Amino acid sequence: MTVYCALSVWAGPMRILLYSLISMGVMTSAALAAQKIQSGRDLAIDACSACHQVTPEQKPPPLVFNPDEYVDVLAPSFGTIAAKYKRRPAALRRFILNPIHPMREQDWDPADLTAVVAFIQSFGQVSSPAPLLP
Repeated sequence: MTVYCALSVWAGPMRILLYSLISMGVMTSAALAAQKIQSGRDLAIDACSACHQVTPEQKPPPLVFNPDEYVDVLAPSFGTIAAKYKRRPAALRRFILNPIHPMREQDWDPADLTAVVAFIQSFGQVSSPAPLLP
């Protein structure tokens, strides 16, 4: 009985400490995810915006010439790509690394590709698509 009472005195503060540590971990995880999405956004704007509409605010880029069919085609926007690969990041990674012509072959650093995929996947989240820093 005495042992139980001694433990119960510490149970409240330990529970508070445990909940605090868990919430800090969740906040840290969310901050890292937001940082990855921001990095992916920046990389995508630099590497992809010549052909794709990367953000909803971006003016649609000019048509891309498809030499196989001798026509100009509109590259899909990232919003369209996000809808097609919703909750399928592995399939999106494979597509980016092995694109369909006229999209040129991509040679991404694995960490950068992970960030770009995270950015594209953020379009499918409940909040607006990656409204991060300009």
